[in-house]
Amino acid sequence: MAFRALAQCSRNGAQRSLFSRLIGSTVFDVEPPAMTNIARTLYTSRSTGSSHPPAGNEMQESSPSNTKWQNNAIMYEYAKESKPCMSPIPIQAWDGKAHEEGESRVIHLDLSKDLNTEYPATAMNQLASFVRIKTGEAFTTKANATSQVFYCIRGDGFSDTSHGKVRWAQGDLFVVPGCEDITHHASKESTEHGGAAFYWITDEPLCKYLGVTPTENRFEPAHFTRDALVGAVKKLAADPDSKDKNRIGVLLGTKQARGTKTLTHVMWVLFNLLPGKTTQKPHRHTPTALDFAVSAPAKGVYTAMARKIDKDGNLIDPVNAPWKTGGAFTTPPGWWHSHVNETDEDAWVLPVQDAGLFTYQRTLDIRFVPAVLEDIKNMTIQGASFEGEKTYVNSKE
Repeated sequence: MAFRALAQCSRNGAQRSLFSRLIGSTVFDVEPPAMTNIARTLYTSRSTGSSHPPAGNEMQESSPSNTKWQNNAIMYEYAKESKPCMSPIPIQAWDGKAHEEGESRVIHLDLSKDLNTEYPATAMNQLASFVRIKTGEAFTTKANATSQVFYCIRGDGFSDTSHGKVRWAQGDLFVVPGCEDITHHASKESTEHGGAAFYWITDEPLCKYLGVTPTENRFEPAHFTRDALVGAVKKLAADPDSKDKNRIGVLLGTKQARGTKTLTHVMWVLFNLLPGKTTQKPHRHTPTALDFAVSAPAKGVYTAMARKIDKDGNLIDPVNAPWKTGGAFTTPPGWWHSHVNETDEDAWVLPVQDAGLFTYQRTLDIRFVPAVLEDIKNMTIQGASFEGEKTYVNSKE
């Protein structure tokens, strides 16, 4: 229930209405403008216990600005409204057909209707898109964002940015800061599906929500080659204990985001291997994941998601999002999720989150099944912001 400040009361008989509201309902300590002295006395006595009217400047008539501002003021009862009902982020999947055909263009993976935003968004702080560039053509992407991540799905070429030219090929990933236009040039050599393609993620929805345009760069550009990414993960996979790990992958970073161990101050990217005949155990986290299926068999690979797990760490009533090579899907915030590969072939996935921002705010709240089962065993509940045995209480006697 929303409570608005009492409306303006004139001297021509509106006192009765004001009295009935003061007597018949809870009074919140927001004084209505242009209140008569007798009404002001009653208001003050009920809210402060005093029968004396306010003194000094409080007796002055309100300005037009005061009236306008007070009419915009709302109060909510804490017990009822402290957990507002927000539009949920849905589990949504897209195949890769859109970036395999047609003209050079951007294809937003837009969930703005589900999220009730006035601008394109895939999650509250992120917008994921496919970019198609026909063979031999140039195409310019535009974004009002602090971070722009490009993963090359297919093809090769180069991109002109204000930070310089970067050459890319299939499987490469690069990231650039700031709000800028970037012109991408696809090679003239023939490629599959007649052109190059990117998986492009920005934090433009965050900037739109805040009503801001970036004025300074918070990190420097970075480029990861396919060979470097695959080589690093395969080195991890060679460890005999790797199949027991929650994920087999590398987190991408830049030197400027060392504190959060993320790609940028906002963006977090994982390059993850899911070997054949493997189930990676569930975990959950606060940020939404925008997952891109780098490669997977036609069937038998999926991410199982559920709101809850049972006492043994199994997902309750899971929803499966299939991995389709070149496609993408969302993992909603807080949902437990497990990657499953029922085939004999390896599969690769590239989830992107706004976890740099959440890590900085100490609200990432990533939880893994073994630790949670230990909490269940001990009948304890861990707070969202506490890690390890550190004490976060500063006190003075």
